[in-house]
Amino acid sequence: MHLYGPSLAAACCAVLISFDAGAQECPAIVWMDSFVTSKGLSVELPDIGTLTCDEIVTTLSKIDSTRYRENGPRPADPADTPLYCYEKKLAQVNYEVCIIERRQSAAPPVEALRQQAEKQ
Repeated sequence: MHLYGPSLAAACCAVLISFDAGAQECPAIVWMDSFVTSKGLSVELPDIGTLTCDEIVTTLSKIDSTRYRENGPRPADPADTPLYCYEKKLAQVNYEVCIIERRQSAAPPVEALRQQAEKQ
């Protein structure tokens, strides 16, 4: 499975649907381009379905760098709940699509195939 384009977007939709169980904690979020934490730090929130796996990891790192949760499992300030819900969804997509599906994929990496072709 390729991890870009429509397949990642479809996987993202499946993951977001599975989040319905946590709907009370994380109500539907209106997409926004950025979010300002209760501490005044701004972070970009791209549409999850448009991100590559590398971009997901980068976005998670940027969110973490705001320290909006202060190493806790949830934000102390309720105003940061939308960011928490976005981060939670993004982390789940990262795990299910970028880690689990990559492990299950039997296809060799493109670079290895290129090197193999050059030897022949």
